[in-house]
Amino acid sequence: MRTILPDTRFHLLFLAGTLVLSATTALAEQYDFLEQFEDRSSAWSREITTAPVERVKPLAGDLQPFYEDFARDGEVTLYIGYGYEAWSPNRATSLYNMMLSLASAYGLRTGNWQLKDQKIRFTDLNRNIKYRITVGGDRESFINAFANHEVVLYNGHSRYGRGPAFGSFTNYFRMGNVYKKIEVDTRNPYFLQEPMLLTDRYPPLNVILGGWNYQYQYRGQKSFSSNLPADAYTKNIPGMDTDLRRTTFSPGRQIIYLYSCKNIEYWKTPLRTLLPDPTQKFIFGTDEDGYAGTKPDAVMVMSIVRRLIHSDQIVRNLNATGDCANCFTSY
Repeated sequence: MRTILPDTRFHLLFLAGTLVLSATTALAEQYDFLEQFEDRSSAWSREITTAPVERVKPLAGDLQPFYEDFARDGEVTLYIGYGYEAWSPNRATSLYNMMLSLASAYGLRTGNWQLKDQKIRFTDLNRNIKYRITVGGDRESFINAFANHEVVLYNGHSRYGRGPAFGSFTNYFRMGNVYKKIEVDTRNPYFLQEPMLLTDRYPPLNVILGGWNYQYQYRGQKSFSSNLPADAYTKNIPGMDTDLRRTTFSPGRQIIYLYSCKNIEYWKTPLRTLLPDPTQKFIFGTDEDGYAGTKPDAVMVMSIVRRLIHSDQIVRNLNATGDCANCFTSY
């Protein structure tokens, strides 16, 4: 794929006066001018839940130590994982154009912008810090990002608390606290070695498929939200935060950003049990439904480039994107 050089029109200050105030004020900013770059090519399914999530005050954090640690080697690495229905080959282009526009609107002195092979590269010329952003859409790359990147972002479904889902509704990274067991197709390569649960109620059966023997328990699904087809060869495996507890995290400071429906309800407890110190791992999440737009992601990345110290200002700006009903918080 050829390198895409920034179009000069992206360096204009769009809709002069629309982006309001500097980073030092307490008011929120406005981001309607980013809508022209939004990628709406994928369908988005609502996750229907009945119980409202209790909204709590966002956790306040000082992010200055994070920025200092990130910049020690002159390079900040970020990974953005787009889950099922959020992923599109055009996401990186959408994100790239939004970030260019924001850099101009904020008056940031940046250069060396590149977009190639789902990777975005640019430099903060004032501080001589390079930013390296990888955009992905698969489960294993997302898992590995926690060990290899200073900032890890996810945009996608919560799967009713099962965890981020990549490639399909049933290909989870299990990190929730709702489902002690989940139904999966026994042929799913990610879950081939998982122990089978509920065997007293549903004794294992065997089927030969493509010359391979698989154990399963029944056809279709018994949980309405599993999203398995009626002809699936289904087995029950451990849910909860099984994959999260197996994940290797970088020993240094990290910022984690999770844009998915009501994830504070599902993921806060597992994450904070495993990663209890917010001065080392700071988390931005959501307490209401979201719609997988790119604007919050671009604002989050540029908040880090701007080195916004106060997490509450970042939360305000994420909510000002209007992609959800003030769903962003921190925990």
